[in-house]
Amino acid sequence: MELSEKLYLLRKHVGFSQEYMAQKLNVSQSTYNRMEKNPKKISIEDVEKICEALQLDIHAFLQKDNISTLLKALPK
Repeated sequence: MELSEKLYLLRKHVGFSQEYMAQKLNVSQSTYNRMEKNPKKISIEDVEKICEALQLDIHAFLQKDNISTLLKALPK
């Protein structure tokens, strides 16, 4: 699973808007939108902030093909 798809699914699962995530990352909504569409533009600092906002372990987030495990780990 692509990082962009994983980021989108996790964000939607917890009910966060792109605007909310953009605020957490201190970027504009359009910049965050580009992160979801082109994950090659995401810095490690932004990945850390994303994981903090979603309350996820960064190592788990970066593993390939573990979306079901991540969805279970999200706070309710």
